[in-house]
Amino acid sequence: MLFNLSFLKSYGQRQVKVWLDKYAWETTSIEDAVLYRVGKKNRNEQWEGKITDFSKEGSKIMEGNMRRGKESGLFEYYHVNGQVSERGRYRKGQKIDTWEAWYSNGQIREIRYGYSIKSFWDSTGVQLIKDGTGVWYSVYSSGELQTIGQYSNGKNDGEWLYYREDKRLEQKESYREGNLIEGQYFDESGEVVAYNNFFVERLPIFPNGNTGLMQFLSQHIQYPVEAYQRKISGTVFIGLLIAVSVTRSALRLSWKKINWYLFRRMKAYYTP
Repeated sequence: MLFNLSFLKSYGQRQVKVWLDKYAWETTSIEDAVLYRVGKKNRNEQWEGKITDFSKEGSKIMEGNMRRGKESGLFEYYHVNGQVSERGRYRKGQKIDTWEAWYSNGQIREIRYGYSIKSFWDSTGVQLIKDGTGVWYSVYSSGELQTIGQYSNGKNDGEWLYYREDKRLEQKESYREGNLIEGQYFDESGEVVAYNNFFVERLPIFPNGNTGLMQFLSQHIQYPVEAYQRKISGTVFIGLLIAVSVTRSALRLSWKKINWYLFRRMKAYYTP
């Protein structure tokens, strides 16, 4: 008996177009969106197969492949002029092998192996990092300095500075052999929050405290209809990492019995 393997592979998948905000979270608000993604999702609402990201104006930003919601294989990123800005491979959501990046004029920018930097050049072709050691920086599209710091043998070392686009200092961190020693975050009002790998001077809180958190959850949790009809329930464990820059940088879920993302639309911000 012969089977149509391509049909079986695509069974349960659907073509979708979704808007993404600046943190790559799905949003229904076009005003909050900075780009949109076209691709397929499987029955578990995970990206599957080829995906392509476009700017709101329709320019291609990224193209790659997903497997069960994780980056897999070759990925390419693009400048607004269509030139490739970065190219490399993923395995199970992690960068592997050699990654190369270019400026919009085609000048080589940097070479990394996975996440470890090997070489870096400025836009004029002057090499600033060789064999993983030297000064690295990035700029905003406006040309204003965004980040500057030192690498030593491919690892962050010494002082790293992070600026807002209006040139105000946002963060300052100190590293030793890739390990964060201490850092400071300067909020919009000028207040300073100190932190390191083990301690944050002030714990983050949800707007209006736990009362506000419970209200948000009660308004946004969508229990799957199929699970409700079949009386399926279970415990959902949430691990939430709050970045010093006042936004959530990772949301990790694990669950028993339930195979849906009950909290995938949780987009609230925390106050540090």
